[in-house]
Amino acid sequence: MTTVQDAKAVAEDRMTLTSHLTELRTRLFRAAIAIVVVSIVAFTQYGRVQLWLLHYYRNAVSNDVQKFITLGPLDGFGVRLTLCSYIGLFGASPVWIWQGWRFIAPGLKASERKYAVPFLLSSVVLFLSGAAVALITVGCALFFPDRREENEDDDASWKTNRKTKKKEKGDGTGQVISPSSYEDHC
Repeated sequence: MTTVQDAKAVAEDRMTLTSHLTELRTRLFRAAIAIVVVSIVAFTQYGRVQLWLLHYYRNAVSNDVQKFITLGPLDGFGVRLTLCSYIGLFGASPVWIWQGWRFIAPGLKASERKYAVPFLLSSVVLFLSGAAVALITVGCALFFPDRREENEDDDASWKTNRKTKKKEKGDGTGQVISPSSYEDHC
């Protein structure tokens, strides 16, 4: 192939700014549709999602919690929408990642493309590993801030213990959790 033919082939493959923006709009629209569809499915199955979350919370605090407490009149609905949106974002991730890849890949050189697949696979493995660690440690994370010593039965004794513990430890929180009680729970 001559240089003139190479230049013509490259010119035909290039896109204008308008065609790039049209392609981006199409890819974003497809990704948004996938997120909305998965969010709607999660919204219809919210009872199951709530029971699944309550399972972890009950195991963490060791009591018989039947429902979550909301303080405002619209807090329950807001939590439901937020949670379903996160589920939609997570559940539709294969679609929006694929759409992002299809938008970016034509602009990459062949040497750059060969690094994209290992990067994508390692990011998926690391994300799933992080999610697994979060599910395993959620009980300890919910237990830690709520723990108090057994001899604190009213506010007066708690304030007195807080002052003495603060002097002993000097950490500023006043709340002391023995490492053995935390390790026993987790």
